[in-house]
Parts: sequence; C-alpha cells; structure tokens
Amino acid sequence: MYYEWVKKINSLFEASDHDKQVIDKINKIISFLDTDEQLRIHSDLSEVSLKGIYTYRNEININDHAKEHITWWYFRQMVDTIPPMIPDKMLNEIIDEYRRVKYIALESIILNLMKNERLSLKQVDSLKSEFHSKAFHKEAISFKAKNLIRSRIFLDKEFVGELLQAKAYDVLEFAIDNHILAEESFVLFMHPSQGEENGKVKKRLFDKIQKHMAK
Repeated sequence: MYYEWVKKINSLFEASDHDKQVIDKINKIISFLDTDEQLRIHSDLSEVSLKGIYTYRNEININDHAKEHITWWYFRQMVDTIPPMIPDKMLNEIIDEYRRVKYIALESIILNLMKNERLSLKQVDSLKSEFHSKAFHKEAISFKAKNLIRSRIFLDKEFVGELLQAKAYDVLEFAIDNHILAEESFVLFMHPSQGEENGKVKKRLFDKIQKHMAK
C-alpha cells in the first residue's frame, strides 16, 4: 500500500496548482503512513513532489526526522545536478534553511561540498560564522591547507599544529608527500605510543617525516 500512497502524492503534485485542498489531501495520505514509511518517502518522491513537499514543508504534517530527510534530499539532489562549483545563490539557500532549522543533515551537505572542493575559499570563510562543530573545523582547515599546498605555499609550524589537533591526517600526508611542510614543523610528528588513538596513521606520518629528515 505504501507505493500506492506515494503514487497518489506524486499525482497530486504533478497535476495541480498546489492549493490548500491539495495540501490537505497530502496530509491525509501522510497520516496513513507509519513512521518508517515517512522516514523513507523522500527517496521515492518524484522531482516535482519533492520540490512541492519542501516548498510547503511548514504546512505538511510529517515526522520531524522525515522532514529533515526530505530537506536534506531536496538540497542533495539540487547540488548533484549542477556543475562542480556551487553558486552563491544556492549556498545561501542552504544556509538560510540551516539557520531556520539547524538540521545536522544540512551541515553534512556543506561538509561534503568542502571535502570535494566544490566551494571557493571566500565561500568557506563565510561559513565559519554559521558552523562550529569539530567536523566543520576539520574540513575547513583541510580545505585551506589543500589550497595552500596546490599553490606551493609552505605550511608553517603553527598551521601544522592546528591540522594535527583537528586530526586532519589525510591532508597532512598529502602535504608531506608534496614536500610542502616547513622543516620547523617536523618536530610535531611524534612516534605514537602502543595503543594510542589513530596510532597507525600517526606512525605512517612519523616514518615519512623521518625519511625527509634523513635526506
């Protein structure tokens, strides 16, 4: 029956002007869905229905977590259908919604955009006043580091220390492999003790630094 209800929702959004009567019908259909069905519906909606439910999200009576899923999927589909770099208008739309609802799922989209380098340095800098999680800090500092590395600008001891503190090991390894760390920062790479957290990657970085020092 679930797919019949989804089909009816899609038909309503695709064949009408979305007036109050249509929203009432949508809400009635949603009331027939259990929580698990509401949580999965975002990926079964047509493009028109997804946009419709997002547009009328404040009038749609659906589980809060399901609404977060719908909001996340709406923006995820949006960013996946455009060229690599995200325009300011689209980024601002995501940020405006994040300010309103504080969905962690929206932050995950921002983190993914930074990780895949689909934002500019200016855009990332503008986000620092909006997000304050450790995950955001790690991606933001890694983003900055990758841009410096590609510009062949050496990472100084203070910045390397920040990367280590943020556990940005991938970008540190990238910097070591590209010979772009200031020599003064080598002392920050210590041999990990037995059972130390992230010991394997710390040992790998330490060994690479030792090879550089031995040259």
